[in-house]
Amino acid sequence: CAGAVREAQPRAGEERRRHTVRDIALCRNLTQQRGVVTVLVPELDYFRDFTRGLEEGLRLHAPDRSLRLRVQSYQWDDASMLEQIGDFLESRRSVGMVLKLAEAPGYEKSLEGLLGSGVPVVLFDTSHPGCDSVVIDQAAGVHEALDWLSETGHDCLCYLGRFTGRESIERGREAAFRSWFAAKNREIPPEGLIEFLGEEAYDEWLPRLKHLLSTSSKTGVFCYNDKDALWVYRALRIAGIPVPERLSLISYDDKYRICGYDPVPFDIGLSTVDARHHDGGREAARLLVARMDHPRRKFERVSLTPKLHLRQTTRGRN
Repeated sequence: CAGAVREAQPRAGEERRRHTVRDIALCRNLTQQRGVVTVLVPELDYFRDFTRGLEEGLRLHAPDRSLRLRVQSYQWDDASMLEQIGDFLESRRSVGMVLKLAEAPGYEKSLEGLLGSGVPVVLFDTSHPGCDSVVIDQAAGVHEALDWLSETGHDCLCYLGRFTGRESIERGREAAFRSWFAAKNREIPPEGLIEFLGEEAYDEWLPRLKHLLSTSSKTGVFCYNDKDALWVYRALRIAGIPVPERLSLISYDDKYRICGYDPVPFDIGLSTVDARHHDGGREAARLLVARMDHPRRKFERVSLTPKLHLRQTTRGRN
């Protein structure tokens, strides 16, 4: 802290003084650290791979520090994320935060307060010019899945997802589906975008999917996430539509083993795009430790490309 104060004396300009005040706050926080890194995510089970990656990354990049995680969760549909950020700022009990941001009303003000607190912050799956971030290139994952379906002779492709517009990830995957067709100079089929209204509303989307099957010899369906894909798989099985003989099914996240639903077994072998949460956690840990060691370093944005895992719900040319 004393060094930061001495450095501030010859400086001029409001911008430099603002950065110096932030550095002093960071120094004070690190000298009083209790070795705790707060992790704030929407769903604990869903982000378990991410937190495990964080733990591995902290052991790798800070082996001489006794850093441990305090993992907290919030609900997607309420303001609990904002409340927990407020509690975090009041308590000052952590040396850093890793945050999966939800676009709840008022989140911009809370985020600005967090970034100005002097605590190192790393955002996951979203980015901000005022902090380090790790993002997943969702478009690349969607495009890889559609490329494979097209190259293996699927003459009709469909996106089955939620069009609420609430989450950027929902808009992102739908936008990636549209951009793939635009890049290929192809028209989206009339039933190529089907809204998934929930597991109990199969009578809304299943007839449209059946109509699509009647116009195609080999159909490929990309689902918004694994949870939705399992309900689609269940409805198709009840309707007597074989997967993958009649329809290839690919989803996103590679989390289907933690969200199985009776009578859908966990081991159906769902083809899915791996969102690489474990690798994202390791990268977030690296960025966090680097920010602790060098508070004035340039903010870094790491982009990870998802990986397509082909299993039993897809069929190739043969």
